[in-house]
Amino acid sequence: MGADHVSLNIYNLQGREVKNVFNKFFKPGRYVCLVDGKSLSSGTYFYQLKTAHDTVTKKMILLK
Repeated sequence: MGADHVSLNIYNLQGREVKNVFNKFFKPGRYVCLVDGKSLSSGTYFYQLKTAHDTVTKKMILLK
């Protein structure tokens, strides 16, 4: 199997993108991603993981 395009973005409550974590091709498998939130303030955000086959959006709370 070949690589699929995958993107991970973080959005604020107004729906504006505040951070693009990555936007690249990955081969099938399991991956771990650490996100540096130093540029973000404490609060509620949404992260969206998008592939060619699926899109998953979840809520997250950042506490500093």
